[in-house]
Amino acid sequence: MELTGRVVQEMLKGSELLDADPETEIIEFPLSILSQLTEGISLQEMLAPQEDVLGYYTPMGSPGTITLHSSRLRAFFWHMVDRLRNRRSLPVAKSDLPSIAHLLATKTYHHEYFHFFCDIQRHLFPSSLHDRLIEEALAVAYAYRMINLERGRWQSKIGRMGSVIYPPLLTGAFCYTSPGYCDWILYADDTRFSEGLCRYIAPPGCGFLESSGVSASTLLMAQLREVYTFGVLHTLL
Repeated sequence: MELTGRVVQEMLKGSELLDADPETEIIEFPLSILSQLTEGISLQEMLAPQEDVLGYYTPMGSPGTITLHSSRLRAFFWHMVDRLRNRRSLPVAKSDLPSIAHLLATKTYHHEYFHFFCDIQRHLFPSSLHDRLIEEALAVAYAYRMINLERGRWQSKIGRMGSVIYPPLLTGAFCYTSPGYCDWILYADDTRFSEGLCRYIAPPGCGFLESSGVSASTLLMAQLREVYTFGVLHTLL
């Protein structure tokens, strides 16, 4: 995911302003520099959005486009570091910062890829409903699911993240409060997610397939796994 690598570099700008213990690398994070690092963008803007603010997906013309917003992601990143270091008093080392940024960038990337998947389904099944709030809830749940899958791979950046930092970071990053987004918890496990996805896409003949012993939700989940092989443009603001 070249796009996430590029945005992570942007998010880490400002790290040089932080002092760290020479032995432990634990950073000092004075509140006086938070507004400078976040450029005055509040955390509430990102956790109570009325639309995707960290990134967005532009439906297919030829082809679809995923855009990540580097300044907002950078502000989100530093707000999360502030939560961990100052509000939770957790030992955040300088070496932890790239992994934290990677998690937040990857979370947004997967969220927008889910919208790409739904765009594909609307072309396949034009009669499918388009409920923005349900789709946002599913997109957040999908991103949560993908982050946890990477956590299970010990050799990955998220897999190597310290066990002290990972749980509170994940909780803070998914603490949405706005309609739709906050409902992601309804789809937080694999069963509820796959069933919710099938209800949302509602492909024609779904009922017949289910009664014939063919799981439409399993088929959709298989399609979702393959969506990353399809062409989509990437842009960075």
